[in-house]
Amino acid sequence: MDHLPDLAQECAFEGLDLVFVGHGVAAPGLDWDDFKGQDMTSKVLLVLISQPPVEPFPQDDLTYYARWTYKFEEARRRGAAGCLIVHFSDEFAGYPWSVTRTGYSGEKVALEKPQVNPLAIHGWLERGLASKLAEAAGTTLDAWVKQAQQRDFRPVVVGRVSHSVQYQKRCFSGRNVLGLLPGEEPHQHEAVVIAGHHDHLGEREGEIYNGAVDNCTGVAMMLATARRLIESGVRLKRSVLLMAPTAEECGLLGSDYYADEPLMIGTRQAKPIAAFAFDVGNVWGRTRDLSVLGLGRSTLDPLLQEVAASQELTLVPDLQPKMGLFYRSDHWSFVRRGVPGCWFFFGRDFIGKPSTYYDEVVGRYIQSEYHKPADVYHPEWTMEGLLSQVNFTVGVAQALGARTDFYPAMKPETASRSPLGTACTDSLNPEL
Repeated sequence: MDHLPDLAQECAFEGLDLVFVGHGVAAPGLDWDDFKGQDMTSKVLLVLISQPPVEPFPQDDLTYYARWTYKFEEARRRGAAGCLIVHFSDEFAGYPWSVTRTGYSGEKVALEKPQVNPLAIHGWLERGLASKLAEAAGTTLDAWVKQAQQRDFRPVVVGRVSHSVQYQKRCFSGRNVLGLLPGEEPHQHEAVVIAGHHDHLGEREGEIYNGAVDNCTGVAMMLATARRLIESGVRLKRSVLLMAPTAEECGLLGSDYYADEPLMIGTRQAKPIAAFAFDVGNVWGRTRDLSVLGLGRSTLDPLLQEVAASQELTLVPDLQPKMGLFYRSDHWSFVRRGVPGCWFFFGRDFIGKPSTYYDEVVGRYIQSEYHKPADVYHPEWTMEGLLSQVNFTVGVAQALGARTDFYPAMKPETASRSPLGTACTDSLNPEL
């Protein structure tokens, strides 16, 4: 990475209001507003992770309003001085506190471009600390959680915050690695994007976070897809853009940067037709089904089903919808700009394995290896599951690359359940 001079920085404020704003959600499409028109300028917001577990929010799925990135984006849009997120439940967050602690410790990364209302303070509170804060405010964390489930909830000042910190700003450049299989005119500038991020967490407290599953497998599948497309000898009318973005673990920064500044193909800027992510590949064996994170959200479904049928695969939706995975990989940088996209995950019907196998291997990975130094290569891995994911993606890319009369789109209900387009693009690189 290219390194630029370090810059000394200082940030301080005195006695700002700490305002509890429930889940910090302003969702016009769902007729829900936790802010009730109150001015949040120069306030520090205290928000609960996830979304209200009541109607009109889906009870079996998460919207983007549940994501921590959205909380910080909304705080900036409202001119807040800071935002602190309460991780009060593993189930609500979709991941244990250990993942938050590891991912949020150490150096923070953001894109070097002007931001609207950058936050002076942003971070997370563990349940125990949040409970003490609530008690100091004369209530309990459980009471806050219950209040936040009411549609008529109104923000409440729960304390005052002072903050002073000195830090070093280190400027460096990362790299998105791109490869292009060019199509033919007049559709050469229309691109099918296939991404697998090449970054992980690096070194933390003297330990190396290798990221063998997350996301060496994704990069391997992306490269294997490229090879299969080339070896097929089929020249597609649309281009296929193979992308290994950087800084996915820092908030999808690499793919977000690309989505703002696409590649030039010939004399025209690349126009993404659809975007697909490879992230956390199936190293545990082949399945009869394939989980598509994003199934039902766009007009891609019939084409995906057609390709799956030709490969004797059954497509199933997100198997763990309360983890909010649809918003957690690089396809989302395109989806939030209105480009249909999916994350091609894997199913749970493992060939030759008991029905409990998925829960055993995936549960063990999430609890013991995900975002931990233990995410390393294991000799017992099989590549059959990865190859099945690759074959499916090759089929989808070939179909989209050939059918130039088909322009997939997101479904309107997806936009109402999650802020898309200009609704959330005033500052698309979350501070971390």
